[in-house]
Amino acid sequence: MPRRISNELELRIIEDYTSSKVTCRSVAEKYNLTTGCITAALRRNNIPLRRSCKFKRFTNEEKAKIKELYLSNNSSWKISKLLNTTAGCIWRYLRKINVPIRENTVCVRKYYCNSNFFNKIDSYAKSQILGLIYADGYIHQNSLNIGLKSTDAAYLNEIKQIMEFTGELKIYTDRSKATPLEMANLKITDKQIITDLAKLGVFNRKSLTIKFPTIEQVPFEYLPSFLLGNLEGDGCIHFDISRHRIAVSFTSGSRDFIYPLKEILSSSFSLHTSLRDRDVSRKIWAYSLRSSGNYQVIKFLSLLYSISAFRMERKYNLYLKAVDWYRNNNWETRKSKTRDLVKEMDNQKEIKI
Repeated sequence: MPRRISNELELRIIEDYTSSKVTCRSVAEKYNLTTGCITAALRRNNIPLRRSCKFKRFTNEEKAKIKELYLSNNSSWKISKLLNTTAGCIWRYLRKINVPIRENTVCVRKYYCNSNFFNKIDSYAKSQILGLIYADGYIHQNSLNIGLKSTDAAYLNEIKQIMEFTGELKIYTDRSKATPLEMANLKITDKQIITDLAKLGVFNRKSLTIKFPTIEQVPFEYLPSFLLGNLEGDGCIHFDISRHRIAVSFTSGSRDFIYPLKEILSSSFSLHTSLRDRDVSRKIWAYSLRSSGNYQVIKFLSLLYSISAFRMERKYNLYLKAVDWYRNNNWETRKSKTRDLVKEMDNQKEIKI
């Protein structure tokens, strides 16, 4: 049974409850009473009890505002503060009108991107970015990180725009090596992207065990773009004008990646390579594929760049320099297949395999 209270205390309770939007529990705590005591005193004086926030009824204007704010990526907590209610009240209304409730990790996210970007590799851009991630990307918890030299920051900005990421690149100095190196890092935290990348063969600590993607993961149509992304990450274009030599190389720490790559380059792209391995440390091996035939290398690179979605300017300019030298180096006296290749480049046609 509710405790009896004096008339003077009852008047103070009524004044506190009606003068501000406090709850019965708040008033009870203030006067060291039970909630039942407070509600009984209010009913005796015919004071209507306010509905709890749990059962708050929103006006049509508030309902429209809740839906608009939530679909604009505002959190339920933020909306509840604007409308002087609780997050639970907001969730209850959203569920009532069948609006999907976001996970907590999404609600607190500061930056956004296209979460379904890697759901399926169905474009040259997606394939090229995946190739770069195979080379220079890594997974940490629920974050994808891609690190390059700061001179290639524009390339990472292209990726940022394609993936519709709203965050910024981080520029920092890597002091882990003998010579400090300024780096640019793109970090995207998205659970769905990490899940989709795992299906595409990208996982944490992949350097020594990653496998070459299957035809289901990367369709053959997009394989040249994948190879370009990988080349722009862990590959290299060599141009030695003094020795009249153009070469291309791919590097990986995984045997399961480099051997299938060698076979693919030979069978599908007519690019003959030599495989070398070297002991980087006592327990870690690095494998390198290198091809140095001017004709086959120029044709291979021309194929990759002819369908590229975007380019790393540093390596692309080296390719253009090599092509310019190749085009103007007395090509009229070369074999017919070389003349045909140069004419094809002059006419800016897509070079077929």
